[in-house]
Amino acid sequence: MLVLSACGGEVERPAGVDRAELVGTWQPIGTGVTMMDTGNPLGANVFIGYAGYGISLGEAESWVGALYDARLRSLGVRYVFAVKGPADPGYNALELGNSRIVATITSLLRPELGFILVAGHSSGSFVADEFLQQLDTGADPFNAIGGRVVFFNLDGDQKYVGANAINRLRRAYYVNGFNPATGAVSWNHGAMSSLGAAFAGKGGTLEYDASSSGCTAGGCVHISLVSTVPHNPGGGSGVDYADFGGRPVNQWWVDVKREEAGLGQCATPFVTEGLIEARYVAMGGCDSIVGSPTTNMLVTADGMGRYNRFTWGAIYWSFFTGAHELRGAIYENWAALAFENGPLGYPTTDELVTFDTLGRYNRFQHGAVYWSYGTGAHAVVEPVYSAWAAANFENGALGYPISDTHAVTGGVQNEFQHGSLVVFADGTSLVVLSGVDAGVVVDAGAPIEADAGFVEVDAGAIPSAPPPDPSEPVEVVTEPEGVVGGCSASGIAFIPLLGLPFLRRRRSLQGT
Repeated sequence: MLVLSACGGEVERPAGVDRAELVGTWQPIGTGVTMMDTGNPLGANVFIGYAGYGISLGEAESWVGALYDARLRSLGVRYVFAVKGPADPGYNALELGNSRIVATITSLLRPELGFILVAGHSSGSFVADEFLQQLDTGADPFNAIGGRVVFFNLDGDQKYVGANAINRLRRAYYVNGFNPATGAVSWNHGAMSSLGAAFAGKGGTLEYDASSSGCTAGGCVHISLVSTVPHNPGGGSGVDYADFGGRPVNQWWVDVKREEAGLGQCATPFVTEGLIEARYVAMGGCDSIVGSPTTNMLVTADGMGRYNRFTWGAIYWSFFTGAHELRGAIYENWAALAFENGPLGYPTTDELVTFDTLGRYNRFQHGAVYWSYGTGAHAVVEPVYSAWAAANFENGALGYPISDTHAVTGGVQNEFQHGSLVVFADGTSLVVLSGVDAGVVVDAGAPIEADAGFVEVDAGAIPSAPPPDPSEPVEVVTEPEGVVGGCSASGIAFIPLLGLPFLRRRRSLQGT
């Protein structure tokens, strides 16, 4: 069963589901060729899988589907092609429908299509040769397709393609295998070494370490480039293209050259992963409001979280808060306050609409950042945030914040559209309203009754929560939009007795 770690990548897949991510229907487009539009929101990239001699179309589809599930989806591949193995080891009849593949890909060309990943295993490399040669001999006069192609020859050879066709490609890699435990080498190890040397400038040779394959013979190492643990240690067969239960599909050759070859989402060289990717997909992926990724997944400065930046924002994840998006002025304000190391901590919601619909906000572990057109984005940090919440947020007498929370003598303060709010270290509060009540000061009065929940606050440094014990089992739950559950909006409970005395003082000022 596939299991992904909470911060980079994997969530447990339901039992009995072989390819949870591959959706759609295989459509025949030419002799021995099928194609599927998966609808992947992470990109419009293309993969073509050419199977080896004697492999059926159904087996080729299984291999392509397993690769999609394991890696291609997260690389933004949307359109996948499966090509059956040739009828003879040398592909002498040239019987398969490469011209239809060229025509179909031509119809898919647009800026969002960042790369075309082509893999030919064994004799399937000869079929791939034909495709590449067609591009070089008139089918792709402006190199719109060839310039996007990253070609992996998986322990095959070269027969129907010239040097010029290879040199037009973005990258070309020649992959062989070797099991140092048994000394077994893949069948076409020498050919891959020679071709890799000849095209070193395009990528060169890759040697796969098949130590974990259990292979004792070259035929097994040969097929281990498809299935990491072939069924027969002494050889390979079509079953290795179709049965990946407990035998993971080989994606090593993609991963090892992903960054060099620029294989990423949304026509960029960057990728999202894990729960950040899940949030990005739920938002619409490349078509979402944050746009395309502009970084790979990175580690936060405090070491406790992960994040990706995007064209118009970012998505941050931590164990305690889940994955949430930030953008625009709210993101800029949080960044100016030192991101997760500042007084707010990590975000606990995506960007939400205010109750009056005129503003936007994100909640954080220790407060919130609110934005409106007239006021800009400002941070309201605990304990001021809880006091303002008890006064009905922006719908109350104070309106929206017009300053960040800052230290004053004996406490912390925010300015708002219609006044200011101070919370002192002893738990008392002070409101000064402007406008019709300009200059009127509400006396803070006695300290708020028993266990109001206030603590003495250093406005510049609220400590982070301790890291989880990695030996303890955990369950990460992402809250739906607008709901703050296991991690509260403030990182502490709302102050239970603040509302009554605070609102009573405000009412007495207004004469109600």
